[in-house]
Amino acid sequence: VSAPSEGRIGLMNILRKIEPDEAVVKGNIFGGVTLFLLHGNTKDDALNVLIGDIYEAEGYTFSLEGFGGYFIRDALGLGLRAGYSRTMYDIDFELLEDLLEAKERRKYVSNGFFVQPILRNYLKILDSKNIYFFNETSFTFEYSYGISQVDDGEDMGKTRNRSWSFELGINPGISIMILDNFAFETSPPEIKIPCGDSSEKICDFPVPLGPNSMKL
Repeated sequence: VSAPSEGRIGLMNILRKIEPDEAVVKGNIFGGVTLFLLHGNTKDDALNVLIGDIYEAEGYTFSLEGFGGYFIRDALGLGLRAGYSRTMYDIDFELLEDLLEAKERRKYVSNGFFVQPILRNYLKILDSKNIYFFNETSFTFEYSYGISQVDDGEDMGKTRNRSWSFELGINPGISIMILDNFAFETSPPEIKIPCGDSSEKICDFPVPLGPNSMKL
């Protein structure tokens, strides 16, 4: 049984030595992939909400990200995460029918990309080669662009958006080795510190819609 390392004080005194056959030893590599898809629609039935009706709605959110790295020291890995996301929705609704008769159709599409260098350190507190606590420190650069359209039957307006941001992040969690070289990880939402943000909006003037108009 490995004992806590000597000569350390406080929290570091309870950390246990990393053995040569463990997954987080110097010289090993790590990586993973995450895929997320959420889709919904109300084409079959209209929804009656508190302040109006949603006649038709459809949308989805899709994201794909991967990460990889190298353990430069025992329990200390340096790596990179990158990803892509896309969101689209199309909704036809009417609010306060008896008062305002505010009927609109809204469409929105956005695409986003990010690159994230990461530094991940593992803490071996338990006398086990299968359970580790970890903390991931990251710096994220993110860029996104999109377009939204509003059509009330008489006028149609479109807005294009572009934005980019920098963020520092801290993300603690738990890693559980469930198979050889395969781990399950869980963590709370990342704590982010914005370092800078810039965005640009390009608004198209509303276009009157007549009998011969074409809607894009």
